[in-house]
Amino acid sequence: MSTGLIIVIISIIIVLLIIFIVLIIVFSIKKSKNDNNNNDGDNIKNDGQIVKEKTDFFCIAQRDCPAGYVCSKGVCKKGLGEVCIANDKTENGDCHNSFVCDGICRKRKPNERKNNIRKIRVNNGNVQNESLSSSEPVSGAAISKDNPKIKSETYYEKYHPEQSQQAKEYPVDICNYSIYTVYLMNNGNIILDEEGKTKKITTDIRMTHLCNFNGYIYAISDKKSLYHLDNNTLDHDFWKWKKEKIIDDIIDMSATHDKQNLWIRNSKVGILYDKDSNEIERIPSASRRIYGVDKTNYLVIDKKGITSYPNSKHHGKSDDVIDLLIDHKGMIHFLTKKKYRMIKLINYEVCYIV
Repeated sequence: MSTGLIIVIISIIIVLLIIFIVLIIVFSIKKSKNDNNNNDGDNIKNDGQIVKEKTDFFCIAQRDCPAGYVCSKGVCKKGLGEVCIANDKTENGDCHNSFVCDGICRKRKPNERKNNIRKIRVNNGNVQNESLSSSEPVSGAAISKDNPKIKSETYYEKYHPEQSQQAKEYPVDICNYSIYTVYLMNNGNIILDEEGKTKKITTDIRMTHLCNFNGYIYAISDKKSLYHLDNNTLDHDFWKWKKEKIIDDIIDMSATHDKQNLWIRNSKVGILYDKDSNEIERIPSASRRIYGVDKTNYLVIDKKGITSYPNSKHHGKSDDVIDLLIDHKGMIHFLTKKKYRMIKLINYEVCYIV
């Protein structure tokens, strides 16, 4: 075979290889574009950045869903307190069907009233939930003249409060999580209420406080450390908790209603965290804070009395106040009578706990 023929054959092979490589590159580019097009619904532009947000998660049980979502008919949907996107077709938007999308996923209220107040009693693992309507006898209920958003309320009690105070089992703290209402009982157990169905939960730590923050249930232990619930145990009858690496000797905590911030304090310092565990405020103070809708809306309770922010308005001394909160509309509610244990915002309703 002549040298010229060999050169021609090699040239043809090189050309074919180049064509083959070009075809592979073109095919890869087209595939990449198609993949990007298919993922357009999962990528949301946020201030020039691309944030991956998968909207459809498939599930068999609750533990298969991300934090803050609810497993319903094989699909994870946004749960109570999650930021939601409304649409014109349904009132629940991208929330679970049990909730209404109102900026955040909240419980439906069949008869919403200006002051939707409820009374709750937990007895032998059963939750008795009763509406306190305007027709029920009320004592000492009046709106403060200096600020119409301040309300001091004490409601008529049908039951004998002294029997409630002597009850062997009673709630010491309550919070909402997803479709659940979580009652922390004085004996250390949990009563989990799932839309009227209750069950008793035992846990691996003893707790004093609960709150819902950033898609998890947080708790302060009796050793004054902060924990969050291992969501893999949410469907079980025994809950396990994970300890947070944070300040010790914690007194109490308060989460914003939008679940974006958490305030924690001990006797020396108070710290406000964001959902990424970043400190956004640290003050050398033992003052108690109770947060409202977001991080700008809160109460400070200290030796001077009660002050609301962001307007820095003073509301008098706190000596006679047993408990207080800010509801999702910004109204401040005071509990001043010992016939109730505490006042809590449950499913966005003000509830007096017997």
